Amino acid sequence: MSFTNESSRFGLDPTRVFDPSAHEYQIARPTYPPALYDTLDRFAGGLSGRIVVDLGAGTGIASNVLAQRGATVIAVEPSLAMLGVLRSAHPALDVVAGRAENLPLRSHAADLVTCAQAWHWVEPVTSAIECRRALRPGGQLALWSNVSDSGAAWLQEIQREVGLGPYGAGPLQDDEAGLVRLGGFAAVHYADIPWERTV
Repeated sequence: MSFTNESSRFGLDPTRVFDPSAHEYQIARPTYPPALYDTLDRFAGGLSGRIVVDLGAGTGIASNVLAQRGATVIAVEPSLAMLGVLRSAHPALDVVAGRAENLPLRSHAADLVTCAQAWHWVEPVTSAIECRRALRPGGQLALWSNVSDSGAAWLQEIQREVGLGPYGAGPLQDDEAGLVRLGGFAAVHYADIPWERTV
């Protein structure tokens, strides 16, 4: 499969966009709350002993916690710079270069495919079909994003000034049409998990 049109679709090369800041990404990127992993654990019928493919793994923020919860994790990331930081930070994780649209995995290899804060970088229908191929029968796809809900006046003023909405807001391509009707998944379940992060 060719990805020659990726730059024109995004206006940049998504496989290299984080290369110059991979180390800073590891330091500053928001994590995810324990309640999210508790929800995943219930959703997947337990993480311990499961084979989990973490798409767009970046520097391993989610991959590492999934492994700590007992999953066998295969971290998939297109950026070689991010993979270098991931390998350095989490040497015990299995790491592979790849994209959601063309996973370097055999069919029916995973119990769960996760994608933390990265699904908006992929072509959603092709990726959903490819994830379904990589999943065992009854396997699940879990997509999540941090979305800022800060009511701080100073932050709202900055957002107005620069013309940006809250962090993570906007279409995240996790709609039922793409995942069920086109991607072939049985259903979509949503969960909101409020949490706080002090910056």
